Amino acid sequence: MRWLIIMLGLLAPRGLFIYMVMNDWFEKLLQDWWVPLIGFIFTPYTLVWYVVVLHWYRGAWGRNQIIGLVVAVLLDLYFWKKAAASDR
Repeated sequence: MRWLIIMLGLLAPRGLFIYMVMNDWFEKLLQDWWVPLIGFIFTPYTLVWYVVVLHWYRGAWGRNQIIGLVVAVLLDLYFWKKAAASDR
């Protein structure tokens, strides 16, 4: 089941975001309403990975979790760059 969720997150992070909202992942893990909103708009991959680490790994940040965070940030930057290039 985890691999299915990971693949869904890679293909459509906003779809996975809706799945997480329906399962109350954010309600239990994030106290403010604006953090998921900002993450949903600007950095969906990073937000999804942050919530996954809080949920599955209980907030323990090890080497693999940090590597995943770096990959998520790079994916967000890639899509921001791609969107900026298409506006030209």
